[in-house]
Amino acid sequence: MRGAAAALALWAAAAAAAGAEPRPCPGTGITVEADPALAPRICRVASETAERLSRCGLPLSGPVEIRVVAALPEACTGLYHCGARRIDVLAPGALETARRSDTAFATIPAPAYFDSLIAHEIAHAAHDAVPCPFGTCEVTGEYVAYTAQIAALPEADRAAFLAAAGVAAANRADLSLVLLKLDPARFAASAVRHLDARGDPCAYLAAIGRGDIVLDRQRP
Repeated sequence: MRGAAAALALWAAAAAAAGAEPRPCPGTGITVEADPALAPRICRVASETAERLSRCGLPLSGPVEIRVVAALPEACTGLYHCGARRIDVLAPGALETARRSDTAFATIPAPAYFDSLIAHEIAHAAHDAVPCPFGTCEVTGEYVAYTAQIAALPEADRAAFLAAAGVAAANRADLSLVLLKLDPARFAASAVRHLDARGDPCAYLAAIGRGDIVLDRQRP
C-alpha cells in the first residue's frame, strides 16, 4: 500500500501544467503542453493511437495540439475543439476529482484512464476530417473515439471495464444517440463489442474513414 500511495503521489505531482512549454512529439505533428514529467507519456499514447488509426484509414489530417489544463466546462474530462485542432484534457489530479464513481469507467485505474482520454480525443481529431451527410455525426464520431479509448487500455483494465458495463454483445441498433447521452459507458462498451464482432475491425474503421459507413440516422 505504501508503494501504491507513493506512485499516486508522484502521479499527482506530475499534474501541474502551468507555465509548461509546448513539446513536439517527434514525427507526428502532435504538440504537447504539459508538465515535463507527464509530456512524454502523453506523446507516447497520442502517437500510438494516431499510428493505429492511420493504419485503419483514419489518419490525422494536420497538426494537433494537446494541452493539460486545470479545469474544463460542463463536467468535461477531455475536449477536442473541432476545426481548431486542439485537445484539452484535465490534469490527473483534477481528473480524479471530476470523474464519476458510479459508471463502468470507475473501474479503470487513474493513470490508465488518463491515457485512454488522450486516445479518445486523438480519435476525434482523426475523425474530424470525415464528411458528415447529416450536418452532425455524433454517434459515428463517438464510436471511433470510444473504441480507440478502450483499445488504449491494458488488457486487464479493458476486460474489467467491459465486465462492469455488462455488455456481452451489441448490434448496430444499440449504437444510438439516446444511449450515448444517457449512459456513455454502456455506449462505449457496445461500440467495442460491435467493432470486435466485425470480420475485419480495421477495415470497418477504414470504411468509416471513407464515409462509406455512417452510424447516425438523419434527424429533423
